[in-house]
Amino acid sequence: GLDLFASEDDYDLIVLDPFDIFALDIDLGELKEWAKKKNIPLTIDAITTEIKDIAGVRIICSFTEDIYKIAEIIKNNIDMEILEIKDYIKNPKPNGYRSLHLTVSIPVFLSDGAHNVPVEVQIRTIGMDFWASLEHKMRYKKDIANADEIFDELRLCADIIAKTDNK
Repeated sequence: GLDLFASEDDYDLIVLDPFDIFALDIDLGELKEWAKKKNIPLTIDAITTEIKDIAGVRIICSFTEDIYKIAEIIKNNIDMEILEIKDYIKNPKPNGYRSLHLTVSIPVFLSDGAHNVPVEVQIRTIGMDFWASLEHKMRYKKDIANADEIFDELRLCADIIAKTDNK
């Protein structure tokens, strides 16, 4: 198979779909490190079989109903195959996280031909994205005074954002 790491350069992939063009940035150093840890051969076929989120796209929209409209457009795209759906809007995570995640297989054209690559598509509202960004930064910040209290407040904020999104 194609040696994905013949070059040390990161790849920027352009994926065409019915509603826009997305530029996907793949960090090959991180991908290579992860593959080595898992003893995955450094070929496109092995990596696309074993790693289900080689690339990611986040789509931010204004309203919750737009999320499901965009998901339908993706589902109806003949070039994409839905591999997995995780609906954290209808089933929020315990911490309050909400988003719709679709893992899709997208054809990517490389020098040796087309390869289907798994891509995680996260679709969320502006409010959900704001909350998720803040929560992520807070969760990985080391020294937080009153961390339990802050995360309880973030959970309440997630509920308020969800109510606002649904109005």
